[in-house]
Amino acid sequence: MYRRLSRIAVAFAVFVCAGTADLGAQEMVIVLPPRHGDSAGRGFDGFGATPISATAVLHSYMDATDSGATLGFALVIRGPAGWYNARTHFGELPADSLPPGTVGQAWQVGERHYRFVYDRMRQTLALFDTTVDLSHSRVVLVTVPSEASGSATVSRGAPVTLTMDRPTSFATLFLPRAPEVRAFAGLLPPAP
Repeated sequence: MYRRLSRIAVAFAVFVCAGTADLGAQEMVIVLPPRHGDSAGRGFDGFGATPISATAVLHSYMDATDSGATLGFALVIRGPAGWYNARTHFGELPADSLPPGTVGQAWQVGERHYRFVYDRMRQTLALFDTTVDLSHSRVVLVTVPSEASGSATVSRGAPVTLTMDRPTSFATLFLPRAPEVRAFAGLLPPAP
């Protein structure tokens, strides 16, 4: 029950803050309680999501390790300015609806519906009618078109390695290590 209520509160915070705050000065961090492990960071895993620019949202999943967690995947979805400033619903996909050893989430952002399914053992991420091999890079870049019914473009980004010893702000640790993601999200000034 706590997890369900916290997700409702998070979705409401995303909707309210993303719709009213100046994105240039905004830092919103969504931290859900770890699905496994403890608050000291011994063996935690779980999803995270946060807007990182006026056009991009960063989704992530951390895989549990003996001493904390390591990057499962980082998914950056870019669209027209403010595309995510819409009524938002999300949740984990039920384990009994997925193959063993996989986890996933379903999102509805305004008229856009998307889901992603992560398979740790196969090192794949299935999303937008595409399955991405994560064995070379755990970073996935997606561009959604202006019209919600259009097809998304999915590509693999440059490799980034990240481990955590306790749950913390994923974006704060990840973005400095990922210049390609910062450029993709429009966070770097244009080249002269």
